[in-house]
Amino acid sequence: MVLKETLPPAKQKNLILFLAGLCLILLQFFMIREVTALLTGTELVIFLVAVAYFSGYSVGYILSDKLSLLAIRRFTLLFWIIHLSLPFSLRYWMGSVATDLPSVAFVFIIFFTAFALSSFYSLLLPRFIDMSSDGADSLASLYSIELIGAIFGLIVVFLFGSITWLQPVIYQIALAAIVILIIGGNKIKIVAGFALVIYGFSFTTLDFKSLAYHYTHFHGIPGCKILYSVNSPYQKIDIVESAFGERYIYLDGKKNYGSTGLKLFNVFLSQTPANLVKPKNALALGAGSLEAIKYVGSVADRLRIVDIDGAVPEGSKSHFKYTNKFDEYDNWVLTIDDAKSFLNETDELFDLVTVDIPAPLQIQTGLLHSVEFYEMVKERLAPGGVISISLSGTFKRTNKTPRTVAAALTRVFDEVLIFTPDVAHRSFAIAGDKLPFTREDLIREAVRLGAVEVRVFDKTQAINIIGTMPPITYNDVSYPLKRSIRRVRKSYFSSKGSSD
Repeated sequence: MVLKETLPPAKQKNLILFLAGLCLILLQFFMIREVTALLTGTELVIFLVAVAYFSGYSVGYILSDKLSLLAIRRFTLLFWIIHLSLPFSLRYWMGSVATDLPSVAFVFIIFFTAFALSSFYSLLLPRFIDMSSDGADSLASLYSIELIGAIFGLIVVFLFGSITWLQPVIYQIALAAIVILIIGGNKIKIVAGFALVIYGFSFTTLDFKSLAYHYTHFHGIPGCKILYSVNSPYQKIDIVESAFGERYIYLDGKKNYGSTGLKLFNVFLSQTPANLVKPKNALALGAGSLEAIKYVGSVADRLRIVDIDGAVPEGSKSHFKYTNKFDEYDNWVLTIDDAKSFLNETDELFDLVTVDIPAPLQIQTGLLHSVEFYEMVKERLAPGGVISISLSGTFKRTNKTPRTVAAALTRVFDEVLIFTPDVAHRSFAIAGDKLPFTREDLIREAVRLGAVEVRVFDKTQAINIIGTMPPITYNDVSYPLKRSIRRVRKSYFSSKGSSD
């Protein structure tokens, strides 16, 4: 294959830039989400990955007038070969290295994101402008063409975001077209055609095998099998099964369901308050494994489940039917909406609101642990109604996250009971203006549902443990970033980390 010292004519340049805009958006969506999940994405990880990705643009701009046309053609070929291995190669590499060399794995992934994902595309626009004789007009016209391509990329993302294989395949087709246009010749067309056929037919197999390898070696799930994997507009969702038949839900690389403690999570978050309150109208914010249907729907007259991401309940319907029993109850309804938006717009009152959301590792979830959010929930509680929420850890003086969540609850509600069932390895809070049960009732119910020992703190005792820890508010969402820093340091750069 001979690489010539020329670039394509004007019409082909326009097509290249259109395809480059399309590729940049697709790459940003599915690969940045992939990298974030590999690094068990926290607020800091998301920020670093995004910065690294966009810094690649700067690298490309800097190199654009320093590389010869022949070097650009060679770089195009190398870039294409590397991207044909994505996302599979990163999963295999991370799974094989991260356990023994976590800091090296972390730094490499960030470096790779910066220099291998996006830098190539930013070579093209400035080089085409330099070669144009139109001056300022060419900048406007060529940049507009790239933006149009990006708009088409956004359309693909929103129309086909839930089809896991489609976006990477479209990306590879567009990238192969760019390679053909830049390098030219019949040989590259034949090679690209074969490569696309092989990639398309082997994608699903490689996708699931590489994910299984990653979960087996990085997350320690023996004999892992992938049951469900979706890149939704909000997060990466994986449902996996171990060799022993245990099933887990991972959201952006973080386990949200499946361990013994997380299975008991729904018992104490949902079943315990439902049995105590006997709600007529109940609300579950966050679908998760859909076990609220079994634990609350079996007691309540009506149950509404609200989740911003429809891909989560779809996965749970398909793969957790044996535990959530969703098809055995007809008194529940699913609403796909943001929790804050739903609470603002509904005029319903609820006797029980369960909040099944991830820990405040990101600003988005942090806002659902804020004072303002709990005030919104309070407005939708019927007289004697209660909210039930996990504190994302064990409530004690050395754990910052449970104290932060509890700080917001104690600021909003008149009565708060925080309880720690020994078997759950985490604490839960039930709050309201007037709790319709006593401390002793709560202990008896938790023991009846499997706890051996239950520690309970009332509001006065909780405030004493919370101390000076401030709550999350709309004006102060710094806590998710602080916890992200601790989590990254603990996971990748030290054997010990500060308590969460």
